[in-house]
Amino acid sequence: SKEAGAALAEILDAEDWKLREQAMKSLQQCPNSGEILLASLSKIEDDAQFGLAVHKIQEAKPKLSKAEFSEQLARAFEIRETDTKRGDNILSLLSSLDPESFQIAILEKGKALIEKGDYQEAEAELRLATGARNENKEAKFLLALARFKTSNRGLHKAERNKNKSLAVFTQMIEFDGIDVFGMLLEETKLIDRADLYYLGFHFVEQMGKLRQFGVDLLQHVITSSPRSTEAKEAKNKLTLSGVN
Repeated sequence: SKEAGAALAEILDAEDWKLREQAMKSLQQCPNSGEILLASLSKIEDDAQFGLAVHKIQEAKPKLSKAEFSEQLARAFEIRETDTKRGDNILSLLSSLDPESFQIAILEKGKALIEKGDYQEAEAELRLATGARNENKEAKFLLALARFKTSNRGLHKAERNKNKSLAVFTQMIEFDGIDVFGMLLEETKLIDRADLYYLGFHFVEQMGKLRQFGVDLLQHVITSSPRSTEAKEAKNKLTLSGVN
C-alpha cells in the first residue's frame, strides 16, 4: 500500500545500514515503488543504495504530472549545487522518464540565463539537452550562442580561427540542416546588431551555404538599421567580398 511504502521510505535514512538495506528490498516489492523511491532520493545518503534506487526507478518508469516533474527538477538542481555528481544523476534520470518535459525545462532555463548575461551557467545547463541521447536543435543553437557570447570576437582571421563557437555554427549550417539565420533573427532579446555583423563578416569569407549565410546576415544588418555603423561596415565587407 501507499502507507506501507511511505513508512519504508522513512527508514531509508536510518543510521543502521542493515535496516536501510531491508527497507530498500521491501520497497522494491511495492506496486508504486518508482514514485516512492523518486520522492525519497534526496534522503538516501549511501551511494550504493542511491545507485540502486535510480536503477529501480528507471525500471518502474513512474508517470509524473507536470507539477511533480517540475518539483523533482527543481530539487535536482538544488542537490546539484552541493553534489554535482548526484544532481546530474537525478537530472539524467528525469530526462529518461520524461524527455519532452526535460527538454522544455532546460531550454527555458538556458534561454533565461542567456538573457540575464549568465552565459557560462547557461552553457553548463544547455549541455544537459544536447548530448547524443537528447539531441535538440534549439538546445544546440542556444549552446552555440552562449559560447559565442563569451568568445573572443576579434575580426582578425587568426582570432576567428581560434573562436570555437564559429565551428559550432558551421556544423549546424553545413551538416545539421538547421536554419541558423532564421533562429538568429527570432532571438531579438539574445542577439544584437554587432553579433550579426561579426557572424556575417566571418561567414561571407567561406564557401557555398556558409557564404550565403554570411551574405544574408550582412544584408539584414544593412536593411534593418541602414544608418548604423555596423550597416556601413557591412556594405564595405560585402563590396570587398565581391557581392553587389
